[in-house]
Amino acid sequence: SFTLCDGAANKVAASERISISFDITNPTDRQEPPAISISASGTFLLAGTPVVVTQESLLGVLKGKDPLKVEVPQFWRGAVEQSSPFSDANNDISLSFAPTVDLEGNRGAVITMTGINAGPQTSSTLALNDEAAPWFC
Repeated sequence: SFTLCDGAANKVAASERISISFDITNPTDRQEPPAISISASGTFLLAGTPVVVTQESLLGVLKGKDPLKVEVPQFWRGAVEQSSPFSDANNDISLSFAPTVDLEGNRGAVITMTGINAGPQTSSTLALNDEAAPWFC
């Protein structure tokens, strides 16, 4: 609730548009945006009226601009496979994934894959073999 302070200057005139903003901390768990409404009491009783939300995406999250839409950043889909199971064979490892949020290089995103232990290799760096190669440096 927001209480208007006493005094004649502290009023919201009919048809006057005001904007209020405030900071909160989102909850830890994923949630859909709640239905939000506005009402008033005092001189007049204004019944609850639904507030329109944009339903626009933000940082790759569908309806991410809607208040209290919370997404836990994670990979919601991932797969890995190989081209050969035989010893001493060239083996192409393919990894695919889909994050629930945008991962952007200009925001310092680093994607790490663990659990691959192929023993000593001829190079300490890996060359990417597909269309995703330009995304990584």
